[in-house]
Amino acid sequence: MKFEESNLEFIFGNSWSEIIKIDEHSDYKRIPINNTKVVDFIGLYKNKTLFL
Repeated sequence: MKFEESNLEFIFGNSWSEIIKIDEHSDYKRIPINNTKVVDFIGLYKNKTLFL
């Protein structure tokens, strides 16, 4: 999986079972949050470890 964020390219290999780009998720778009910093990605590594 490959994502671009702030002119940087992030590549997640096959060990990552799921990656969510938070600012493209429907829940994030539904609830506006102004003037804050958020986590860019949430990922599940080897189906057991969650990374933010």
